[in-house]
Amino acid sequence: RGGELLVHDSYSSIGVTLGLVVSVLLASDWVYVERTGSLALFRRDRPSVSDRLRVVRELPWFVRNVGIKVLLRLRLRAVARAVGHDGPYDPY
Repeated sequence: RGGELLVHDSYSSIGVTLGLVVSVLLASDWVYVERTGSLALFRRDRPSVSDRLRVVRELPWFVRNVGIKVLLRLRLRAVARAVGHDGPYDPY
């Protein structure tokens, strides 16, 4: 208890995000603490319902990142810029 885990690409990579959602939402021993960019901090502890909901509240950011990645693959950079992504590279 009390140990911490940092996960990179936590809400910008499909596989990592799916693993986090399944592992954290269904687990009884990880609490989502915060995120900076795609780096998320989890603490080993017993999660409450509000702890689990904080994970769910990050999903729109994840959907935006995946959407931008798709737009970039389709070479729709102007559309990606219109939704706030500047630059030719994937977000995070």
